[in-house]
Amino acid sequence: MKINDVLLEQEAKRRSMTVAALLESEVTSKAREITEDRLRAFYELNKANLKGDYAQLKEPLANYLQSREKNMVEETFAAEMRRRAAIQLFLAEPEPPVYSINIDDQPVKGNPSASVTIVEFTDYQCQGCANLQPAVELLLKEFGDKVRLVARDFPLPKHTYAFKAAEAAEAAREQGKYWEYAALLYGNQTALAVEDLKKYAGQLGLDRQMFDQALASGKFADQVQRDLQDGMKVGVYSTPSFFINGKQVPAKTYETLKQALEAALEAEAKLKTSSKP
Repeated sequence: MKINDVLLEQEAKRRSMTVAALLESEVTSKAREITEDRLRAFYELNKANLKGDYAQLKEPLANYLQSREKNMVEETFAAEMRRRAAIQLFLAEPEPPVYSINIDDQPVKGNPSASVTIVEFTDYQCQGCANLQPAVELLLKEFGDKVRLVARDFPLPKHTYAFKAAEAAEAAREQGKYWEYAALLYGNQTALAVEDLKKYAGQLGLDRQMFDQALASGKFADQVQRDLQDGMKVGVYSTPSFFINGKQVPAKTYETLKQALEAALEAEAKLKTSSKP
């Protein structure tokens, strides 16, 4: 039986209620309703990637967004139960799988030929992503030319403006200002409407005609969608998600990222030593 199932049964028993009633109280009732405005905004921002008009897609999109909303609430509740519980695991943790993640034609910061690569799947409307960026920048400074950071998009369905913001970041990258533009997005997460995205392009001195046209035409929508699909293939479901040399880092903190980087560098050093004649 899964740990979460055990914890659900224990919590339900503690509250003298059924598991179904507990889930109704803590998950279903707390999942935000998908309003008409939110649904319409999501459709408008993503219609370039959807087949069908709003009337045709309204019901399936509402079901999809509501399901994702419920899953997020359930994950949060499960994490809180695990935090409070005294859990002892006696099984050795299995070695995490190593994924092959395409990093061609992606934004790169740091030493392009570094032996250790951090791949971050990010969402510009995600508060956790914004909060962790200073830690990522600090790690890049600490490890210097030993590591590189590769950014990939993963706009979550619950974030209405995230997909278009990702397109805008790609439009800025076309003009050589990806990282500067991304920093503006992280710093202005409550203002990511299309007019805001255009304003930030102006602040960076980008060619507005070129930028605005790319944004209006959905020039980079397929690229963002490709990142989403690649992320799903390697098990990404939340942001930020980090992979170091193909291994996913489960906890998203400065300390765990640093430990994973040190382990990757140690593994690379051993590999070089063993390959010497």
